[in-house]
Amino acid sequence: MSQHNDELRRDNQELRRQIDETQRRLAGLESELRVHRSQATPNAALPNTVVPVFTGLEFGRYSGPVDTDHDGIDDEVRLYLKPTDQLGRMLVVAGRAKVQLIEVAGEEPTVLAERIWEPAEWDTAYRSGFTGDYYALTLPLPSRIETAGTRTLTVYAELTEASIGTVQRQQAGYPWQR
Repeated sequence: MSQHNDELRRDNQELRRQIDETQRRLAGLESELRVHRSQATPNAALPNTVVPVFTGLEFGRYSGPVDTDHDGIDDEVRLYLKPTDQLGRMLVVAGRAKVQLIEVAGEEPTVLAERIWEPAEWDTAYRSGFTGDYYALTLPLPSRIETAGTRTLTVYAELTEASIGTVQRQQAGYPWQR
């Protein structure tokens, strides 16, 4: 019976992954369509060309709180942001990024930190290496915390693309050791 439940859980996770992927692709295609409709003249020089368009924003695999001084308490958040095109590929984008670190404890969410990377700062955050291409951003976590333990930290990121002002948003929850 437990083996059957494990198989059902795996199937459920796979279906959820497929739904998320389909929704991401659909959102990308909708965004691409809006951009193409907003352009005054189509590209007549190379017909049937798919031009990459900024349609998504993803957190890289190793994004989240980090204990930099190894004292058992997370003291900064590292984000590896990946702007993506309509096909889900990493796309180099000029723009402005805004990141908020939010804790929901009790009834009201609390913004613990917020930062805006202006276009020049965003550009210098770009990295390319054997792990791929991404934009590396860090924010310090508050050092004075009333309660210890593990809580959930919500990270909200917003990227405004410079040329036509397309805005993409993403958020994720991470365990936070305080």
